[in-house]
Amino acid sequence: MDQAMQLLNTLEQQLRHAGLWSQHAPVQGVDSHVPFAADIMPFQQWLQFVLLPRLRELCEQDKPLPSMAVAPAAEMYLPDETAIIDTLTQLDRLAAGTEHD
Repeated sequence: MDQAMQLLNTLEQQLRHAGLWSQHAPVQGVDSHVPFAADIMPFQQWLQFVLLPRLRELCEQDKPLPSMAVAPAAEMYLPDETAIIDTLTQLDRLAAGTEHD
């Protein structure tokens, strides 16, 4: 889980560096049935307020990451943010078991 936590910390740093980190959580909460809560918040807020906290909680509880494919969404929503896409690709692979601690 060390590698996963490192990737999550890197993702946070990259979001901050790119100016995509929000100081305030979305007002309407995170009750959405649309992938990446795209109907209620920008993708970068979903990363910050949904993905990062959930995955950090799993890491802290020493639970495995769920299988996921977030990098393709990042390619669509944040096409110019290659560092963020690369980090999400690594997280996707780690969650799939194709990268190891």
